[in-house]
Amino acid sequence: MKLPKFDPHMKPTVRQDWVRLHEYRRSPFWWYVGCVVRIKRIKHKDVDKIKEVCRALDEQFPQLSERK
Repeated sequence: MKLPKFDPHMKPTVRQDWVRLHEYRRSPFWWYVGCVVRIKRIKHKDVDKIKEVCRALDEQFPQLSERK
């Protein structure tokens, strides 16, 4: 999946259901997920697409999966 450019001023919606779909990630990771969902107009209940977005972000930004 090709990821779009991210606008730092965007305020995406991040649902708590998504956090349970994936192992621990910091809040910037979920901000990116919310941005991709908004830009690509993915339905918030489409679990398979959300998981695909999470995998694509893990590949592109591996530093977001590290705990601090």
